[in-house]
Amino acid sequence: MNRSRNPHLGDDVPASDEWDLDHGAVWTEVVSDEGRAITLRHPTNPYVDQWPDENPDSLVKIGAAYLRKVRDAFGLPAHLFDDHELEFRMPPSGLPLAWLPLGPEDSPGPGASFWIRRYEDPINHTGHASRQSQPWA
Repeated sequence: MNRSRNPHLGDDVPASDEWDLDHGAVWTEVVSDEGRAITLRHPTNPYVDQWPDENPDSLVKIGAAYLRKVRDAFGLPAHLFDDHELEFRMPPSGLPLAWLPLGPEDSPGPGASFWIRRYEDPINHTGHASRQSQPWA
């Protein structure tokens, strides 16, 4: 197995092409009646890749590679986007997906904390279902 040193964890972690969703360190929270993931957590088995430059498109490529590995767990379509493209196709739900801006001039930036809000009616943002904080340090 190809391993790389992660100085923040102090442990060896798998290379991005060998990262496995079925690894025991990946915790999945699922919708009980559907078996579909709503969150994945894997702090001791991170998905790690090299960001070769500070080009936001390169970072999106890393995100797309990760999303390809986890899309089945979330019940996302196999053809969420073309294998060589980064733009999302319109999903069957009709709700479009888009990458958040990641450039150095974009606000708040990739290192900022954010909230995830879920609504009973996500199109009109009504019927508050849950809220989750995603802190970044």
